[in-house]
Amino acid sequence: MAAAKPKPADVVTAIDKTTANARRVLEDEAEERAEKMARLKAAREKRDSNGSE
Repeated sequence: MAAAKPKPADVVTAIDKTTANARRVLEDEAEERAEKMARLKAAREKRDSNGSE
């Protein structure tokens, strides 16, 4: 059984482009979620500290 020819490194297929775009979207969404969670956590901590004084 013959081995498959290796693809040149500079060849970018449509699936490679799609994968890169999907990763970028997921990373952007994860960053937005992290920022939102940080804002909510800060607001919750501020609310809780004001209520206990």
